[in-house]
Amino acid sequence: FGPTTAVEPYRLYSVVQPPIANAATETEPNDVPASADSFGGNYFRGAVSSGTHTDVYSFSAQAGDLVFLGMDCDADRDGTAVNGTLALLASDGAGVLLTVNGSGTTQTPAPSPGTGLTASTPAFAGEGLVYRIRTAGTYYAKITGVPGGSAASQDYALSISTNCAIP
Repeated sequence: FGPTTAVEPYRLYSVVQPPIANAATETEPNDVPASADSFGGNYFRGAVSSGTHTDVYSFSAQAGDLVFLGMDCDADRDGTAVNGTLALLASDGAGVLLTVNGSGTTQTPAPSPGTGLTASTPAFAGEGLVYRIRTAGTYYAKITGVPGGSAASQDYALSISTNCAIP
């Protein structure tokens, strides 16, 4: 970039959660909005067991709230990640507002830390999305995924935040 190149500003969103032991454990069945899990802390841990496995979590948001959903695809750091897909569902539970699946493949994270600003490890798979809520109501985070490696089931963590605050 030269001195006359216009560069758009960007925003970086994050939420720091406590250790995974503080996350609420999913309760099955929670595969549709009617049976969605909810927890005041909006911090969950769960597991997927097949490509058709779905988990749904509900949360409340007000008009104008900025919702940040973050999915850690290898919450126990065992080196096998979920190929996760994360979706934000509308307050009716049926409409999909936004879906992300950045990797599109199952990853094997590299748990050994690298050094320096160009280090690419540790490299743990994750998904995240940010969305500005237009109408107050109950919304849903939907997780689907395929367990990585030869695992029959693989863990994940989900953080839901409004306005980048921890409830």
